[in-house]
Amino acid sequence: MGKRIIDEFTDLPNAHLRWIARNRIHCNNYKNNFQRIGYKRNKEEIFQLLGNKCSNPNCPIPVEKMDIRALQIDHVKNNGAKERKIYSPSQLRILILKEIRKGSKDYQLLCPYCNWVKRYIIKKEDDN
Repeated sequence: MGKRIIDEFTDLPNAHLRWIARNRIHCNNYKNNFQRIGYKRNKEEIFQLLGNKCSNPNCPIPVEKMDIRALQIDHVKNNGAKERKIYSPSQLRILILKEIRKGSKDYQLLCPYCNWVKRYIIKKEDDN
């Protein structure tokens, strides 16, 4: 049997929990890499299902000039704030992906320009 380590984690009842506590940096790096890969994969699939371009037919930015990294997922019914209060970012991304796979039309891709114009118009309507 190896050396017995005595430290602040010795009192933890479960050997697995002790190992995680002692190796927190390693565990966090692994978890973060795993989450980053899943986030990127889900985002790419959402973009593909929504067409990889701005949904606004009057968008002033030509499709060939649009950088896909700048596209934003927009809630058509403007209920994104409510969803963000209920779900964590990773849960929300998975929920959006499931809804789009089912054929939901509640989400669209917009370039930043069109998204901000939409926000401005909605805010102006709310003020009146």
